[in-house]
Amino acid sequence: MRVAISAAILTVFILGPGLSTADTDRFVKRQSRKINCQTLVIGNAKYSDSPLTNPGNDASDMASALRRLGFNVIVKINADHRQMDTAIREFGKILPRSGIGLFYFADHGMQIKGKNYLIPINNNIHDETDVKCEALDAERILARMEGAGTAMNIVILDVCRVTPRLMSSRQYMCHGMMPGPLFHG
Repeated sequence: MRVAISAAILTVFILGPGLSTADTDRFVKRQSRKINCQTLVIGNAKYSDSPLTNPGNDASDMASALRRLGFNVIVKINADHRQMDTAIREFGKILPRSGIGLFYFADHGMQIKGKNYLIPINNNIHDETDVKCEALDAERILARMEGAGTAMNIVILDVCRVTPRLMSSRQYMCHGMMPGPLFHG
């Protein structure tokens, strides 16, 4: 099964430039019907201290695109810690053995001491010590996905990386997440 999934995805990437968008969409849709594909999409924008404008739209657009391709999609927009935690746990329960699991997160993120964190809305982060309790370790989603025995896991973190100090002061610059323990070979 892993070979079939990998071959389908590689075919899209290799032949992609020669295929029309409609051809690519039809191919992926046919393959996703053969292979159980589960997706969790989270987009958080409504932060009280540092709101973002695009994550909700990005998450909705991603969910729509994946549904058109035949993926089963769970969407959470503006989720707090408990809602994110519950969504990740439920996602882990429905992930298909020998299928594909895809997680997409558009939001604020942090990296502290080599760990990537996903930031829920309504958090109470003022400094580094708050992050472990108020944010979700990105490794957690990967552990759920790996624990399900899926043939392939895809994690997309579309984040604005901030520091705890800057997040609480509303003065921040966005950077990408750093490669860290989340990314396994």
